[in-house]
Amino acid sequence: MPRPTPMRESPTVAAFWVVLIGLALWFAPASAVTRIRTITMDALRPGLMVSTTAQQRGAEWSKARQDAHVASLQTQLKRLEHLTAQHEERLQRLTAQLADANETAAVRIASTDDEATARLFTPALVDAAILAETLSKSWREGRVLDRGWKSGLRESALVLSSRRPLIDIGQPQQLSPEDTLLTGRTVLGKIEDVGQWTSTFIPLTDSDFRGRAQLIRQTEDGPAWGAQGLIRGTGDGCVLEGIPAEETVRIGDLVYTAERDGILSAPLTYGTVTHAELDSDGREWTITIRPAPTPTTLGTVQVLRAALNPARLWTN
Repeated sequence: MPRPTPMRESPTVAAFWVVLIGLALWFAPASAVTRIRTITMDALRPGLMVSTTAQQRGAEWSKARQDAHVASLQTQLKRLEHLTAQHEERLQRLTAQLADANETAAVRIASTDDEATARLFTPALVDAAILAETLSKSWREGRVLDRGWKSGLRESALVLSSRRPLIDIGQPQQLSPEDTLLTGRTVLGKIEDVGQWTSTFIPLTDSDFRGRAQLIRQTEDGPAWGAQGLIRGTGDGCVLEGIPAEETVRIGDLVYTAERDGILSAPLTYGTVTHAELDSDGREWTITIRPAPTPTTLGTVQVLRAALNPARLWTN
């Protein structure tokens, strides 16, 4: 004979039992209800305690994890601040040592009275003013030289056709293309074209600017010259190219001019290394240069050119 199928409890049966138990508790004596409530609470108390303990332990674990993460971030921040302070201190030390070397070289040259050993060429600094955009536009359009234009007077067509920034000196001051434009010992650019009254120049950060440059790095014995390369403008900054992978390059290294023509007692400043990494081939460094800071309202500059030493000419 087949076994009888056990009757499954339907929602209606469950509801019936709930109502029945509720009626029983409603009409039961107060002492019985209190006893039942006590027994129920005693039965549920271990579970409630376990749940409360688990919540507390979870909160403590989460807080400990957050505290450990915050402590790790604070440690990393302190390490970065320490490294930054070290780089700034090393840069200040290098700058001070270079300034001392420049001063020593200047004193040594100034104390030399032997005309027979005087240099054939000496550096000559010519003061110039950068023409503002409005004045440069008026000059190029001929409004400033109206009388001269009517008389057939013309500035060099090459200079006038260029849109490069202008300075207010030219051929009478014996300027030449490639002469260095600077403020103090900081390179700002170089002369591009020389006219009769004005000259155009290429700023250091211009994409057409090129120049030989050399790194200076700190060693146990003090500052030492590093590798030479080509500095190139990028439009908003500079990069240094041509430095082999085997050379040492560090963030904070200084970059100076690499020309050694004997005219200057010390090189001029380009800027500071802010980023350095090997290229995809691992053959050369990719180096980003931050140009040396210049006044935001720069109006007066100097042009560095080579001049014949009168002492040598008179001696000969």
